[in-house]
Amino acid sequence: MRDWTKQTFKPESATVLLVIVVFLSILNYFMLSLTLSIMLVSVIVVFTIAHLYHKYVTLDLVNKRKIIRVFPDESVTVPFNISGKSIVALFYGKLSFRLSNTVRLTNAQFEIERNEDTEYYLDVSSGRKDHHLHIQAKKRGRAVMRQIEIQVFDPLFIGNSSFLFKPFYGTEILILPKMTPVKGIEKLVTYQVGNQPNSHSYFQDPLLISGIRGYQHTDSFQQIHWKASARTGELQTKILEKTTHLKWTILLNVLEDQEYHSYSLSFSRNLENHISHIAYLLQIAEKQGISVELFVNILAKNHFQLLHLEEGAGKEHVIRGLELLARIDYSSATLKPERFLKRVESKLAGSFCVILCGITKQEVLKTTSDKRIHTLPYYELQASDEGGALLRC
Repeated sequence: MRDWTKQTFKPESATVLLVIVVFLSILNYFMLSLTLSIMLVSVIVVFTIAHLYHKYVTLDLVNKRKIIRVFPDESVTVPFNISGKSIVALFYGKLSFRLSNTVRLTNAQFEIERNEDTEYYLDVSSGRKDHHLHIQAKKRGRAVMRQIEIQVFDPLFIGNSSFLFKPFYGTEILILPKMTPVKGIEKLVTYQVGNQPNSHSYFQDPLLISGIRGYQHTDSFQQIHWKASARTGELQTKILEKTTHLKWTILLNVLEDQEYHSYSLSFSRNLENHISHIAYLLQIAEKQGISVELFVNILAKNHFQLLHLEEGAGKEHVIRGLELLARIDYSSATLKPERFLKRVESKLAGSFCVILCGITKQEVLKTTSDKRIHTLPYYELQASDEGGALLRC
């Protein structure tokens, strides 16, 4: 019971029962009636059972760390495992909790909608341990059950106990963003030597050996081909295959100037569209084997103190990216664009190109001092409800 805060209530029925006990005791004192005595003992037994039930009732809630991923308009069933016991095994209870308005519980008995979340009520009186929450995703975001409270009634409904769950509930529902197509993406995924700028030019893959040649004094020690050297009697150097390294760096600015107050910033009205377009870019990059790194000017606890998707590629990387986008919240602490660009300046030089969302190339060049950054190709992601467009800038 360390996870629960317990409070026992004595409703009017318990008060009435206590008054009856006192009245019957006084009446029986003068009348000495067997019937009154039996009634008195019966009422006392009932009162005692109810009291002991609430005194010894305990609850157990399975609380494991779990992430459930869904897209908007999809439905999912979330298990909720709770057990209760006292001097008798059965218990009658009502469950209440709050959920973000990014989702909706479809099998609730009663609900109260608020500004940012909804309070739901469910009946858990069946005595079963396993209950199921039928949840429908409404829009991108994150939903976690909060203020979990269970009211337990004794079998005679004389009193009730309230249990408030103290720890953070580990089941997290992430509503991943929709992937909205972006026009002009072919400019970034069609790579032809001499036709696309690439700050890294060519790299060599140490696992791909195309041949050998005679050793030169400028060659690295690690490039010596020892087997070939032993066979020929002279030092031989590996000739490695050249590979192209493509990397997109995406900068997402979640803020914009307010319409009537240029000195004040608020969350962008195009933020949801930007997020949907970035989700699409992540999917395209995964298909093309392109590495992606994403920075968002929302404060977080890491090296950059920013919401950051580290450079990577592949399906797992896409999932991490979609999860990061799902966690973007309008109540998060943010960083002004100028300070945001200063923090990411050191990571821009190693990119194949930079994709700007909610920020302009002029702002980047004005804020950064590294000349290598100024020569990079920049693309601005223009967002709308119909679809996005990548424009060279």
